[in-house]
Amino acid sequence: MADNEIRIVTNNKKYQVWLYRLTGFFSLFTAFYFDLGLINVRVNDIFYYMLCLFSFFLCIKKLRIGQPIGYLPIVLTVIVIVFYTFNLLGVIGLNEVFTRGAIKYFINRIPWLLIYVFILMALGKNFCKEFLNGFIIGALFCSVLMTIELTVFLKSGQSINYSFLSHFGVSTEPYKGISNQGLLRPSGVTMDCNYSASYAVLAALILDETQLFKKKLIYSITKLFLILSALIVQSRTAIFGLIGIFLLSVLFRILNKKFKVIVSKQMIVLIACSITALLYLYYNIPEIFDRSFQRVALADSSSGTRVLYFEKYKDEMLKNKNGFLRILFGNGTGSAGYILADVGYGKEAYWAPESNYLTFIIEQGIVFLFIFILIVFLSFVKLFELKSNIHIVFIYLLTVGATYNFLGDRVYWLLLLIFMSIPRISEDKAIFA
Repeated sequence: MADNEIRIVTNNKKYQVWLYRLTGFFSLFTAFYFDLGLINVRVNDIFYYMLCLFSFFLCIKKLRIGQPIGYLPIVLTVIVIVFYTFNLLGVIGLNEVFTRGAIKYFINRIPWLLIYVFILMALGKNFCKEFLNGFIIGALFCSVLMTIELTVFLKSGQSINYSFLSHFGVSTEPYKGISNQGLLRPSGVTMDCNYSASYAVLAALILDETQLFKKKLIYSITKLFLILSALIVQSRTAIFGLIGIFLLSVLFRILNKKFKVIVSKQMIVLIACSITALLYLYYNIPEIFDRSFQRVALADSSSGTRVLYFEKYKDEMLKNKNGFLRILFGNGTGSAGYILADVGYGKEAYWAPESNYLTFIIEQGIVFLFIFILIVFLSFVKLFELKSNIHIVFIYLLTVGATYNFLGDRVYWLLLLIFMSIPRISEDKAIFA
């Protein structure tokens, strides 16, 4: 063992395990916050702050020579922060709304990437395992709440009134609702129904790789509710991502018999129920069927908007005298919405296009995107070597970012780093075996 190989060695106590689980459980609670006057603190942030402080003191107390943590999460984090920092200068010339929004995003999100790496170094394998277990339960709670929100609305015609939470000092995001793009799309504990659905499917996939529920009945009910949420809100991000990795799992199974095809009885039952529901709508409520069919067939405006965004970006770069350099190195953190304002939501509100990678290309440039993809590929190779389907789950996490923007969501970055760390932070080289 080399002298410079350092690891934090811990003996996890019950309160530590529960802290990890609770952080995972509440990691999706972005629609609820504590109003403290000058600042608002979201419910999920409270546990991240606690975890950060805990890992810091644990690091000071428990540091000794041991096995090294993987280098890829650290390298990725440093690259991201360097690119975002230099790119932040690009928004100085934009209007006040985008300048303020970009700086706020940078402060609230980017430094946390180093904090996440620090937490993984300090807490290692046990944190990852218990965090993911808590994440599964949190996603299940969100899925159940989505079902309740939809049921209440169908019965009463009104959304659930969360004003009772004010007695505990908790407020609800004003734009959290049940209607989205002309459909009933509850979001549960998150701010966005696509987040809820995508994370629910991710939790279902992680569930297959863990032994969280040993009883088949509990496992089956959990899996049903998790996947059901994606069908309820008709999230193409979640559904098409699931279909894509199913096809990939078939391919990997053909190449190597150690891998299994990602399919289950619960998925088959839900597909059958979905077909039955569509047939019912077709004969009884044709207008809703038409709207649902348009979403599945990518015939509505939101699917074509992403193409329009890219065309607008291309036109803007061709007109700019420094367009080639901007294509390589980006236009600046937070500038995507400003550049696409004419085909998007304008310049009076801070926003970004609905794709991680399109946002990367516009704001950080092709060079950054290439480095990011390279590091992700190296991580995938390491995950592929494990005796599980965890590499497929990692692909799903990356895939949902292609059709929706998760860059502003704290838990997405932490999940990304956790999956990249799985092959390296445990003594047996695997959390999932």
